[in-house]
Parts: sequence; C-alpha cells; structure tokens
Amino acid sequence: MNDLLAILRLAIPNGHRLPRTFVEARKIVGKLGLNYQKIHACPKNCQLYRKDKSNDDFCLKCGTSRWKNTPDKTTLTKKERWKASPSKVLCYFPIKSCLKRLFMHKDIATSLRWHDERCTKDGALRHPAV
Repeated sequence: MNDLLAILRLAIPNGHRLPRTFVEARKIVGKLGLNYQKIHACPKNCQLYRKDKSNDDFCLKCGTSRWKNTPDKTTLTKKERWKASPSKVLCYFPIKSCLKRLFMHKDIATSLRWHDERCTKDGALRHPAV
C-alpha cells in the first residue's frame, strides 16, 4: 500500500497532499467515519458471534468451531482464544455515520429526499424518476 501511495503521489498533479503511508491514510479514513467493525461468523453462516454470543467457541446450531484448525465443539481457554484466528470474519460498515455525513450538506440532502418529496404518489407503478 505504501508503494501504491508513492506512485500516486508522483502521478497526480497535487500528489504532495496525499498521505505518505498506509497508517496516515487509515487515520484520515477513520476521521471521515468510514471505519468498520469486525464480527466473527460461523463458517456455515449459521450465526454471528456478537452481543451475548461473543464468547462462544462453537456454533450453537451446527456445532462448527469458530476458530481455524480447531475441532468442532471445542472450548478454548482465554490464552488459546487470544492466539487463535477466526475462520470467518464479517466486516460491518455502520450506516448511521455515512448517512449523517451525506445529509450534512444542504444541496445533497435535498437530492437524497427527491424521490419522497417530488415523485407522483397516485398508487400507479412507474419508473421511479417520473
């Protein structure tokens, strides 16, 4: 990523404004509210390991282990859990911060509300832009 940023700095006319490293770019993205949460998931998509199930080591529905290279229905200790890597991870992007950022600007907010405020509402099915 650092090499890509270095190439972009040379290719773009105002490249000196780009971040130099991946860490700097990540800080900028974090300030914009574009961060995400990592949520562990069952390899067979049965359940998410969050809230009250965040400390479970295996799926309650199918019994598959949450961790890589671990037999099914095995409970790990705290030390083993800290070293283990999850078999499947879901990246959750919270929508609330994205919507707040979109509705901050007056012109963009009116464009986003266009379908609700200006469309014909007579019950007939038609193209959404009419």
